[in-house]
Amino acid sequence: MPRPPPSPDACGAPPPNSALSRRALFCGAGLLAASAVAPSARAASKVAQRQAGYKPHVSGAARCEKCAQFLPPASCKVVDGTIDPAGFCNFFAPRPP
Repeated sequence: MPRPPPSPDACGAPPPNSALSRRALFCGAGLLAASAVAPSARAASKVAQRQAGYKPHVSGAARCEKCAQFLPPASCKVVDGTIDPAGFCNFFAPRPP
């Protein structure tokens, strides 16, 4: 029974005869660099206050100061701009006890 053809690597190159090729090394380094940059790029983009339904003052218990996304004194991980601790938005997530 004949052997199946070798499968390509993540970059689309067929596997080399040796254990590690220069092409595979560069491809792996590129994938590693891309995965290291991607999380910081996502964190840099925030939602505008209007799109988040942000209100600077609410009377309910679900306030920014009790949200897991709130960053004291007046910032948020999700919503852009200055955030009032007494505010509220559609991304409210209760802070764990």
